[in-house]
Amino acid sequence: MTALEQLKKYTTVVSDTGDFEAISQFKPQDATTNPSLMLQASQKPQYSYLIDDAIKYAKSKSDNLEEQIAWAADKLIVNFGVEILKIIPGRVSTEVNAKLSFNKEATIEKAKRLVALYEEAGISKEQKKEKKVQYLARMKSLFEEYKQIVIVKVDNVGSAQFQIIRKELRGMCEFVMGKNTLMRKAIKIQAETHPDLEQLLEHIHGNVGFIFTKGDLHELKAKLDELKAPSPAKAGVIAPNDVIVPAGETGLDPSQTSFIQALNIASKITKGQIEITSETLLIKQGEKVGVSQAVLLQKLKINPFRYGAVVEVVYDNGIIYGAKALEMTEADIVKKFQEGVQAATAVSLACNLPTKAACPHIMLNAFQILLGFSKQTGVTFPLAEKIFSNMSAAAAAAPVAAVEEKKEEAPAQKEEEEEEDFGGFGDLF
Repeated sequence: MTALEQLKKYTTVVSDTGDFEAISQFKPQDATTNPSLMLQASQKPQYSYLIDDAIKYAKSKSDNLEEQIAWAADKLIVNFGVEILKIIPGRVSTEVNAKLSFNKEATIEKAKRLVALYEEAGISKEQKKEKKVQYLARMKSLFEEYKQIVIVKVDNVGSAQFQIIRKELRGMCEFVMGKNTLMRKAIKIQAETHPDLEQLLEHIHGNVGFIFTKGDLHELKAKLDELKAPSPAKAGVIAPNDVIVPAGETGLDPSQTSFIQALNIASKITKGQIEITSETLLIKQGEKVGVSQAVLLQKLKINPFRYGAVVEVVYDNGIIYGAKALEMTEADIVKKFQEGVQAATAVSLACNLPTKAACPHIMLNAFQILLGFSKQTGVTFPLAEKIFSNMSAAAAAAPVAAVEEKKEEAPAQKEEEEEEDFGGFGDLF
């Protein structure tokens, strides 16, 4: 569990950024926006469509340039708020211009205007309540239809990657995300008629989603692994795997030698650039990525991590098990079953407790004792006589077979000797 996940248990995490990718990655409960943040975010080309929409809206509201600017600013900040609400489960706090701080009437008027813009964009209390009802109804339907449910972790998965995952899984399963509180509520409602579902509640924490499927779970996991995307190492992130820097030329100029050496990486200068002389383990799995390590990997253009939807736990017809079970093959399952049967049999025999697994061994041991008693005392029974007779015949046949085998070997040895003698004379000629 990351520090952010631990923090979420004790407080409400609120994002203070206009970067949709960052919000999608860290999944805060609420968010806040203000004109300065929106100004920074709007300079990014991927958000240009929000600006175009705000300008178009402003022109439709007034022909006056000053009024158009005011309308465009308000519409832009609402556009960002609407987009953020598609990502977060909670609320967006939209701040007004600080110049209105000492003007009560103007502040109230601006607030009413922003609320009206949100309502025009389809954001209202009634609509939000209706969405919750629809979500719970959909979850109820899925719980009743599907008996295989996979809970997946989606840490560090951006919105673009989400779209790819959903597209690739279409037709195979139903992939549902949502607020953790809503997920828990949906489970509790369904658990009234299906108590086994309560086992899922303890696994609803962090950035998780549901996959409902009727297909092969091994194939689903393989598909999810295939859809993982390479990602750069960001400072503060817990490394999901070891990060190794390979030996070879780096393309970095000699002025950065001290930076490389500070990370305990052996290097030398070759043809005007830094060359790493030996493969180096830079970050161990489970360690937090440092700032210098993240910068170096970025300079070397290494994307060491792969992120995607990771199977956390599986609910299969009332039984819950971890993701490792999906890594087992049929041969592994058979082997484990055989080992279990052998262990149960050994315990039963040691404790003299008859079980289905131990009974054949108990009966065989008892019969062997009975045969030994019959042999020693001469008290026989038909089956014992038959066994003793077969044993005597086998014992008598063994020496005869050995003699015949020796006779067959003797001529072969003689032929070999003759060939050797002939070969010797042949050498003379």
